[in-house]
Amino acid sequence: MIIRITNDGQYRVTTDETGVLRELDEVDNQIVQLFERTEREFRALMNQMVEITRKNSGKLPAESIEPSRYVLPPQDLSLCEGYEIFKGVGIIAA
Repeated sequence: MIIRITNDGQYRVTTDETGVLRELDEVDNQIVQLFERTEREFRALMNQMVEITRKNSGKLPAESIEPSRYVLPPQDLSLCEGYEIFKGVGIIAA
């Protein structure tokens, strides 16, 4: 069995293929669970930001264009997109 590691090349498995696949699958499942948990937590925080804004604000008419001090990303922002936006100090400087 050949396994490729991106930017590193290909490797031929020289031990029990079933055991190697089982080990890789276990780690893969842990990574998936980590991202799912992180995605859920991120989604909850994004929803919280939007709800704080909606609860404490009045929505302007669609035809009204005013300068915005802060721009929140859309509520359906992905975790990957959020990583790019919120890294460092974030988007709100209080």
